[in-house]
Amino acid sequence: MGLTRRVVLYARVSTVLQQNAAAQLEELRAICRARGWEITGEFVEQASGADVNRPELARALGELRAGRAKTLVAVSLDRVSRSLAHLLQLAEILTSYGADLVCTRDGDLDTSTPMGKAFFQMRGVFAEFERALAGERSREFAAVRKAQGLPNGRPSTMTAAAVARAVDLRSEPGPPSWSFIAHQLRAEGHGDIHPATIGRRVTEALRNPPSQPAA
Repeated sequence: MGLTRRVVLYARVSTVLQQNAAAQLEELRAICRARGWEITGEFVEQASGADVNRPELARALGELRAGRAKTLVAVSLDRVSRSLAHLLQLAEILTSYGADLVCTRDGDLDTSTPMGKAFFQMRGVFAEFERALAGERSREFAAVRKAQGLPNGRPSTMTAAAVARAVDLRSEPGPPSWSFIAHQLRAEGHGDIHPATIGRRVTEALRNPPSQPAA
């Protein structure tokens, strides 16, 4: 007989819709009992789908990184991922940990199976598609600026908003590479910023956080 599969459960509920995580957890527990999987942890997030702050997901990934479990189980991809870019990042993290993802409602997606592995291997195709879209947006932006008589080209500095967004991205589980952050900033309209510039500005921001106003 093979080793018992050790898993962590992750449920996310929207604070806006006032959902209850109990139904998600009970569904996941029932599936794990039926399959003989050992649940080593349960993590519940209260956050909207677009919320970048996912501390409970970070804790669940920490269990996988430490080897206390080998699989993250959720009811669906939209519970664990807030965007395509985030899904690609999550795929990289799980691969680096030697861990798998199971989503019970998405055709019972299981990345330990051949079909599940094929899905994650498609992330390269998804990434290329997103890069193509980002390139198209950049060309359209350049054309508009040219029509308005404004200069184009890579900005030499980052805006404060771009620095703040880069700090948020870098603080996510992983953390993501500077190249990934550069790609994400470009896709979000912050401009074509070199990864080295991003790394320097984020490091400066973390070393010198804005001072709090006096009480």
